[in-house]
Amino acid sequence: MAAAIQTFEITPIARGDVIAILGLGRLGILEAIVAKAYGARVIVISHEAKRLEQALSFGIKETILSKGLPLTKIKQKVFSLTGGLGADMVIEATGSPNGIKETLELVRPRGTIAVKPLAGCPSMGWI
Repeated sequence: MAAAIQTFEITPIARGDVIAILGLGRLGILEAIVAKAYGARVIVISHEAKRLEQALSFGIKETILSKGLPLTKIKQKVFSLTGGLGADMVIEATGSPNGIKETLELVRPRGTIAVKPLAGCPSMGWI
């Protein structure tokens, strides 16, 4: 929970900001809960329907099941939900090497990206 709270202490958000979260493992779901508590509009994206159901149970209303979807379709859904702008902040919580590329596609111009890699993961190769 401390890591989730720290995200928004480092980069404060305003009530109503759109926060998209890629990956709903333990940290991703906590990020969603904290963002919602701060008054953000939260969009969660996961390959697992079970994880999206969990997010719904915490009051997160906008979910995208990404399993089998190309990035272009995920982007289309996010942009549809944001009036064509993209998310104000995208949190990468998948730990996947492709996660950072996906965040770049989903964030609005001059938006914020928060990368929450898992400890001990090999370099994502984009540096």
